[in-house]
Amino acid sequence: MRINTNLLFVALATLLLSACSTTAKISSLQNEPLIHIKNDSTSKKVKDGTLDQKVASAAPRSESFPVSTFGKYEFKAVLPGREPFYGMLPRKFNGGMLALDILFFTPAMLLNLNGVYPFYEFDIENKTLRYKVKETDKWSTYQPSLADINRSKDFFGDSSPAAPTTPAQAAPTSSSAAQKQETPNGVM
Repeated sequence: MRINTNLLFVALATLLLSACSTTAKISSLQNEPLIHIKNDSTSKKVKDGTLDQKVASAAPRSESFPVSTFGKYEFKAVLPGREPFYGMLPRKFNGGMLALDILFFTPAMLLNLNGVYPFYEFDIENKTLRYKVKETDKWSTYQPSLADINRSKDFFGDSSPAAPTTPAQAAPTSSSAAQKQETPNGVM
């Protein structure tokens, strides 16, 4: 019985690509925060007792995250005496994965387009998150939108809606701004 090597290669590549994960280094500007991040594989380890909850949320740490196009990673960063910092981890586009998917297994091209950045640094006091691809890169800064904050609060069971804390959060969204756009004859 002869095995088609192309078919075997495609099956192996699909298996490897679908099981991909990326590791991120999680750190904080403040000492001893607890940073909880939605991550099904970490949650499973905490539930079955192979990982302590405090260790799972301590910083600094390294954590592996599955590569996924549609998943989101809500976070809650807690520092004693401060309001919790909620949001979503910024994610990077994996163009290389898209190219491999197109070349070897087109149906998988929408399954693994986004991954986490390798480096995150939380500033809980200023409610900002910095991230970068390489250790030598400059930091990019993320301030969560009200929608991201509220989604994260819902995930972690805090039902109180967030109020705008920055001018960018208080500004109307592009869709509501477009609805209020004035024309020579009045409001659209």
